[in-house]
Amino acid sequence: MKHKKIVIFEGIVVLESALSLGSGEKNNTDADILSDKEGMPYIPATSFMGVLYHTLLPNFNSINSTDDLKKFWGTNKENRSMIICSDLCLVDNDRCLKRIQELKEVRDGIRIDNTKGIVEKEGKFDREVLAAGVKFKFNMEILLKDKENNDSKIFCSIIKQLEKGIQVGAKTSTGLGKIRLLKEQSFLKNFDFSEHADTLEWLDYLNDRTVKGLTKNKSFDESFSQHDDVNEKAFMIEAEFSLNSPLIIRGYSSSPLDPDAVHLKSGNKNIISGSSLKGALRARAEKILNTLGCNTQELIKDLFGWVETETRKSKNKNAKASRFLVNEVEIEDDTVIGQVQNRIKVDRFTGGAIHGALFDSKPIYPKENKTQIKKLIIKIKQAKNSDIGLALLLLKDLWSADIAIGGEKNIGRGTLTGKFARIFLPEDTNPIEIDDKALCESKADKLQEYVAALTSLITN
Repeated sequence: MKHKKIVIFEGIVVLESALSLGSGEKNNTDADILSDKEGMPYIPATSFMGVLYHTLLPNFNSINSTDDLKKFWGTNKENRSMIICSDLCLVDNDRCLKRIQELKEVRDGIRIDNTKGIVEKEGKFDREVLAAGVKFKFNMEILLKDKENNDSKIFCSIIKQLEKGIQVGAKTSTGLGKIRLLKEQSFLKNFDFSEHADTLEWLDYLNDRTVKGLTKNKSFDESFSQHDDVNEKAFMIEAEFSLNSPLIIRGYSSSPLDPDAVHLKSGNKNIISGSSLKGALRARAEKILNTLGCNTQELIKDLFGWVETETRKSKNKNAKASRFLVNEVEIEDDTVIGQVQNRIKVDRFTGGAIHGALFDSKPIYPKENKTQIKKLIIKIKQAKNSDIGLALLLLKDLWSADIAIGGEKNIGRGTLTGKFARIFLPEDTNPIEIDDKALCESKADKLQEYVAALTSLITN
């Protein structure tokens, strides 16, 4: 037989952030989530494998290793793919329509006109997402050739990347679609065709597509440790913050007894949505660049991405993906408390309350001496020194409560105070750590070099 081994890998992945995977239908929202004929959400293998391939490709730097990956995937049109993957379907515990309705969420969005600071006309939209915590299962068949080939190494890289996580679906630059392999719940089976028993078992498998005695394979666990992790060299900030003021990113409850607006939740956990965070940072980036006196739009489009809307009669030929990525930030439940606040709208002419304009909202308030946000991440792909300089200025403003996130900013909501941060620079192996105390001179000088690169780019 041409192939020495075939590996059957049955994996379980978990959603670490909400998933937006549009079906093209608009029955419930502007972008309903993709579902099968039974109404169960799923992740197509084409989306999953496409994202996995393009996530791995930059890590295979040399020409030979890149060619090996293309041959393994079958993208060079000369070789068939060495890997076959099923669609990612819900695990059995979640395959219930009532359960799915509970897990589906609607996220509202708006498009801001940054020249006016208000919502664009017809700039309101919504999308259906699947809450974090949902698990999917999949099946892979991998053909492994002789040891002198790199197939085993590529398979190990696939497993390691899935353990670290990938992002699928829409709005990945704002933290949606993060899935991670649960290795302890995933199993593989080797069929070594030099062994007669394995050959017979393979023939049985072809008959009913079920594997008997599926177990973790120690030899592969050992082989994982033999290959170093391949990390993309990217600029990244990991930071911890406390709430400096109450926060509300508007979500809407289905219960008529709840307030008119409550803070956004995903999977029953308070969050800062990536779209709110990135929108606030983008608006501040424009303000910084305008203050420095440069061609703001070109730099912003290059870093944050852009796409023309239909109203501008464009076919999106010049669209560009964002290099500026943020995550969905989870807020620790025991560090905040929700409180209802009643408010009124005032008639500016008479100075009295407008008839029928009583409304209430339920922002979350910080508890004393608590760090509410444990992991806020900012990442820039293919970061230039000027990009890093701009990101550091954004961190400074966010750190010092000068950027507000969410709604009701005009009454002081949504500011944060920095507590601790790690700054990962592309050329350094050790991150720069900062806290709420004074920054030492050597660290400050190092970071100032990147801010100087930004000002130098603008002045030149």
